[in-house]
Amino acid sequence: MPAAVVLLIAAALGAELPTAAKLSARPEVCAPASSSDASTSGAWDQLRQRGREQLCQRLARAQLELGARPGLTLRLARELSRDLPERPEPWILQARAQARLRAFADAWSAWQQAERRGAELTAPHVLRDHAVSAALTGHPQAALASYRRVLPLLQAWADPVEQQAIYLEAASAALQLGPEGLEEAGGLLAMARARGTSSGLRAVIAGASALWAARRGSSAPSDSRLAAGEVWRFVELVQAERWPRSWPVLPAHELQGAAALLVEPYSDVVSEQLWQGHARGLEGAGAHQRWRALAAEPLAAVVARVAPRSGAAKRSSP
Repeated sequence: MPAAVVLLIAAALGAELPTAAKLSARPEVCAPASSSDASTSGAWDQLRQRGREQLCQRLARAQLELGARPGLTLRLARELSRDLPERPEPWILQARAQARLRAFADAWSAWQQAERRGAELTAPHVLRDHAVSAALTGHPQAALASYRRVLPLLQAWADPVEQQAIYLEAASAALQLGPEGLEEAGGLLAMARARGTSSGLRAVIAGASALWAARRGSSAPSDSRLAAGEVWRFVELVQAERWPRSWPVLPAHELQGAAALLVEPYSDVVSEQLWQGHARGLEGAGAHQRWRALAAEPLAAVVARVAPRSGAAKRSSP
């Protein structure tokens, strides 16, 4: 494992706990006033403070709806951006709402608008939404830059399942770079496997590890093997495009490739269908040529190169 990956993982595990203010998604403009600010008593200062309080109240209302009603957040943020066209905060909220609605192209456009207005992204939840938007619109360098800042701040997510999902998202973003991202992706997948529990993410981790191994030309890690029932449940969800909330936000074609590799010992028909969808998705996304060339090969040839064939009897359904 290269030094860069080791340092990245060490930072994620050993960094000092950030302050609550750093973990908060509250905009900087709405941070508590310092004692020097509070001591100002001029009329202009009082008007300016009142205006800031009104802005923060509207931002807070929009942000509170983000988890349950992102559509409402989007509407409120658009109203704010019309009233305050030079402020970056309404555009950040628009971007985050669009990401939650899986409108990633619109989200990326809103992130760019926020950056033009001087937005500085520091809060972990904001950085993750930015990273997801970048990764799902073909901007892996920007996605990785944000994920690298998120990883040392994982304590912002108390649920270990969400932490695993972030490692998987970051690994997928690294793989978008092509062969140069293989080592970093491998380190991130190892961290996801090490933190694995009965979280419902076992199949996603195993499939992502199998896809990484195929691209690397090596066998998949032995600790990522699954029971047949887990494989078929994963395949069903991928085919139906029903992503559980606990899953990482990944390109659909990457999940298809992962599912194709996992189900290959059980069904030639299903695995080839998924592999073909994986290949079409890579082409549509303009993925790295090496990954497209690999996906263009018959799946059986890929599997034969990277691992011995299983002795399990093939079947077309669970």
